Amino acid sequence: MKLLITSLICTLSISVSFASGGAGHGSAFDLIPSFVNVIILAAALLYILVPKMRAHFLEKSKNVEVVMERASTKAREAKILMEKQNKKIENLQAEIESLKKEGADEVSIYRTNYTRSLEERVEKLKSDSAKKIETEKQELANNLNGELLDLVIANAKTKINSDRNLGSEATGRILEGLK
Repeated sequence: MKLLITSLICTLSISVSFASGGAGHGSAFDLIPSFVNVIILAAALLYILVPKMRAHFLEKSKNVEVVMERASTKAREAKILMEKQNKKIENLQAEIESLKKEGADEVSIYRTNYTRSLEERVEKLKSDSAKKIETEKQELANNLNGELLDLVIANAKTKINSDRNLGSEATGRILEGLK
């Protein structure tokens, strides 16, 4: 950069001194040294700047190429993801219908099983209650028979105790039954 500024200052100072000439009127030949200086300056600048500019633009083009490749890759990935999401969305209604049907089937099966279970419990309770009623009926009948027997025995004792002749006859029969 310093070299560039130094050559620019030298060129301008030489151009001004040659251009003024001695009398203030210049000729076409007075421009030749300035033209040579400009060509030297342009050659020096081209020699120095062109490789740097070429490297700079190559680097930028490579960066742009990398960015474009990444963008292209991302665009392909996004397209694939979008297609997958669209397929999911298209299948969503069918999946919802499938889930509704499965839910309805499960509810139907549960109702059937629950109804069957309740009917079995009701039948079991009916049979258990019938057995319990029959058992209690039998128990009450046995209790009544026992009380009736006790009452008959008590009445027979009373009658036997009140009539002595019957007491000796009953005792004889009992003794006969034991033999």
